[in-house]
Amino acid sequence: MEYSNDGGETWVDATGLDQGLVLKIAQSPFDPDWLMAATFGGGVWSSTNGGSSWAETSVGLGIPYVYDVAFAPWDSNTAYAASLGVYR
Repeated sequence: MEYSNDGGETWVDATGLDQGLVLKIAQSPFDPDWLMAATFGGGVWSSTNGGSSWAETSVGLGIPYVYDVAFAPWDSNTAYAASLGVYR
């Protein structure tokens, strides 16, 4: 995966997020550098540095096919993932 900090004029390789097809990226309403990605086949990944690096965070989901992710707008420690059910 690659990311851009200048509106897409230049792109840089990111580390991690090397599994699955990214279907959705969500940005935390509390921290613009905190991102989550839902992937088809790779589970959930998160980045705390604006997408420069990613770590898998789908422990406990049991299935790597995640269709959507979202941050709770009222709680900085709550996020949701949609797969064959909704996970919190």
